[in-house]
Amino acid sequence: MITLKIAVTIKVLPLNLPLLTLVLGIGGTFQYGLHISLINSPSKYVQKFINVTWEQRYGTVLHPDTIMLLWSIIVSIYSIGGLLGSLIVGYLAFTFGRKNTQLYNNLIAIVGALLMSTSRVAQSFEIIILGRFLYGINAVFLYTSPQGVGLNLHTMYIGECAPQSKRGMVTVSVSLAIAFGKLMGFVIGLRELMGTEEMWPFLLATSAIPALIQLVTLPFFPESPRYLLIDKGDKDGCLKAMQQLWGPGEHSLEMKSMMTEKEAVGEQIKGLKDLLVDRAVRWQMITLLVTCGAVQLIGINAVYFYAYDIFQNAGISAGEAPYLSLGIGIMEIFTIVLCAHLTCVQNCIMLRLYLYIAPMQAYGCEKNSDATWTMRVPSDFYAPLSFEKPAIHVPHTVKSR
Repeated sequence: MITLKIAVTIKVLPLNLPLLTLVLGIGGTFQYGLHISLINSPSKYVQKFINVTWEQRYGTVLHPDTIMLLWSIIVSIYSIGGLLGSLIVGYLAFTFGRKNTQLYNNLIAIVGALLMSTSRVAQSFEIIILGRFLYGINAVFLYTSPQGVGLNLHTMYIGECAPQSKRGMVTVSVSLAIAFGKLMGFVIGLRELMGTEEMWPFLLATSAIPALIQLVTLPFFPESPRYLLIDKGDKDGCLKAMQQLWGPGEHSLEMKSMMTEKEAVGEQIKGLKDLLVDRAVRWQMITLLVTCGAVQLIGINAVYFYAYDIFQNAGISAGEAPYLSLGIGIMEIFTIVLCAHLTCVQNCIMLRLYLYIAPMQAYGCEKNSDATWTMRVPSDFYAPLSFEKPAIHVPHTVKSR
């Protein structure tokens, strides 16, 4: 029988980091998911609005193909705005900081919501196109995707604010917020809530609510510690932000890791060209391009954008399609939770193997007079596993009979 005696102390993080995760999720990738699914419910009302507006202006009725073309522009302009947002998010995040850029980004969402809510009064479907374009810039600013500022920024900000030991768990919240946003878009688009002809302008403007929530709450949280140290060189500000998010302490290991990264990166900000020619990250770049490209090409966004139409073409009645669409959002949430759980289980298995096998291979065992075997492991052996200073204490003793 082999026994490994380890005294483990797990430091509980303060509530600031979970609250920041929630706030960034609400005003971040939640909006991205919301805009993808929300557009389904008012589709027939907006198409009718386009036709009526055109007839009032020019005295003629549009051909159904022309109406569908204009509707497709309204849907797809969201991704065009996202592409523009993804191209400028790096510069803005470096110039203004993660936190300030996130706050400014909420103003874009609020302006887009105002345009949406006034489109019917102004008798202009062009305003809807402009509002969707601004939504695209806003939402994809928040995530690692070729769609906007929020989509990219959310991932960057929360990843840099999380300690290394919690980073994987925290970044899962990005995908979870997207899934909740998609589900919520289907829910509020039901005819029992806001999916009616009278309410469609306000349905399209609901993005203002999460934007306002984040605009009010985010100022109470610190800037990204990594941004403060690496981009601004503010060591004191970085330590203060760490202590606010992770609790009191010197956080010397994380600080040292960031300083090493700063020395490796240098003072000059890296651009797209630098990323493409850097051999050190070439395989990582290829992996991301293949993975993200495959996700974009499998057609999942088309399923969400045109979910109602797809179900109706499959023989589902128009009255049942909205409720059936809820299943898409629910299954995505379930899949994300399941994947996160499986990843956590795999990491726990690998950690246990590391704790048992690696010390034996590295240091061997000594035979005692009572026919037991003792192994003493140096404290720095488990340093890579330390959540704070040091999370696992020594000596560690293995006894075998």
